[in-house]
Amino acid sequence: NIETEDEMRENELFENHGLLVMTVIDEAISNIDNVDHVLEVLSRVGGTHCKFSGFYTELFWVSLNFKIILFIL
Repeated sequence: NIETEDEMRENELFENHGLLVMTVIDEAISNIDNVDHVLEVLSRVGGTHCKFSGFYTELFWVSLNFKIILFIL
């Protein structure tokens, strides 16, 4: 568990996760004119989170019916 800002800054796993998040954001922005590709990428990433304990689909979902991307924090 990360409890302080210093622990966050020194945690390699946290840093790697941040890099992965930024990579996905970059992929989405770079392909913003290709909605199907962006939805595929975000759906894939969201699907990988289902394996984590404590993850709920209400936290991260993509509405394919309306082509609206929602992140609920």
